[in-house]
Amino acid sequence: SPYASAQTYTKKGGVLIVGDSTAHSIYPGLARANLKINESWAPGCRLLKGRTLSKKGIEDCDWETKWSAAVHTFQPSVVVLVFGSWELYDLVPRASSTSIEPGSTQWNALFTQAVTSAISKLTNEGARVILPSIPCFGKNGQSGSGPRSSTNVERVIAANRVLGQIAQRHPAVVHPDMFSYLCPNGEFQRGLGNVKDVRPDGVHFGTAGSKLIAAWLLPHIQAAAPDRNLFTGTRRAELYVNVYGDDHLAETKTIIEKNFESVPFVTIKVRALTAGSLCDFNELLRKDIEVMPPNLIVLSETGNASAKCSVNPNPDGTDKTENQGFSEYRDAARTFFGLTGNIPTMVFDPPRVENEIATSRLLELGEILRDEGKLRQNVNFSSILRDSFGGDSWLPTSACLPNETSDKGCRNGQIVVRAPNGIDFCPRSYNKISDLAAGCPEYSSGALRYSTVMTRITLAAVKILQSQPSSDPQ
Repeated sequence: SPYASAQTYTKKGGVLIVGDSTAHSIYPGLARANLKINESWAPGCRLLKGRTLSKKGIEDCDWETKWSAAVHTFQPSVVVLVFGSWELYDLVPRASSTSIEPGSTQWNALFTQAVTSAISKLTNEGARVILPSIPCFGKNGQSGSGPRSSTNVERVIAANRVLGQIAQRHPAVVHPDMFSYLCPNGEFQRGLGNVKDVRPDGVHFGTAGSKLIAAWLLPHIQAAAPDRNLFTGTRRAELYVNVYGDDHLAETKTIIEKNFESVPFVTIKVRALTAGSLCDFNELLRKDIEVMPPNLIVLSETGNASAKCSVNPNPDGTDKTENQGFSEYRDAARTFFGLTGNIPTMVFDPPRVENEIATSRLLELGEILRDEGKLRQNVNFSSILRDSFGGDSWLPTSACLPNETSDKGCRNGQIVVRAPNGIDFCPRSYNKISDLAAGCPEYSSGALRYSTVMTRITLAAVKILQSQPSSDPQ
């Protein structure tokens, strides 16, 4: 197989990742983490030598020469060795006519010899080795599928048993359990945490997946060489951003999450509730803080008048008056800002709606939020979302963006940005409110503009936090 290498850090030291194309798919995530990172990999590279029976066209990989050369050239402090999917086919070893399979005595011995040899070469100049366990694989992976391939989880477990034994005998080896992390139920799963598709083809890490697995690997890499500076600059800790909102956020949730997929050191959680209100978000926020306190909280809600917690009748069965509603919203605002505590919080003024009475109510609720929020130094308010949709004026259309052509709905320089109901963004009406969670079924300029502004301003806040010394790990 053709061999490839990349050198992003010209000085010696740092981290070297070696292996097959799966290793290569992790490399971008580690590079975004500001590591002094180099790589040496080859597509389809496996440590075992011989002929595979259940997968044709797999050539022997000259890893001994290539990895030894990379170690000599880069002299890394830590080497990350990632491989596995190509090792798990039935193999006819060199100088043999009999096939062996993972888990058999002969295969275990041969695998042990190959991995031990690799560790010896990778540690030859003093580096420590990160040897993650092999994860389970999806059935649509490029390495093929079937009971005699890497998709057979029993073969993965057999290989990992050998790796665990090898790691115990080598003090220079760190052996994190990637199998349990990526396959918590013992089988392949597409999503993990906030990443919906970690390994899109079942084998290789996508953009978001590479970032996710790199964040998981980093503590192991740092622990392997605690006395070495492995980063090109100041190491920044992962920042957690929680965004809370109702209908508008539900309609744009997927776009916003996509915008943050490739942002290094940032994990975003979008908590969107259709027909939700501040009293609903308080319950979510309370639970979220218990599990993982965020570094930044963002609120963008419309004070939904139909939210259950807003319209529940009084104890005597009578309906709430408007003043009662405002009073309870103030209580909810106090609770919200009490929960945020010292966590930096950003509150967006939502775009106005067509109905004048609803708009008046929206403005009143916004003033209540400001009254309560201004009492805290860590709370900032922004009107940029509202201003980008006309400010105090109701604008159902806006000037077309440069890439918005007639096929996207641009007519005479104008494009629809608000829905027929005078509230949402989609050019067509949703059949029911729960449909907002799936997003607009056609191009929505309004949703794009909302998510773009939300992403841009939130990222600006993130950069400020990342520039502060407190964002570095202690």
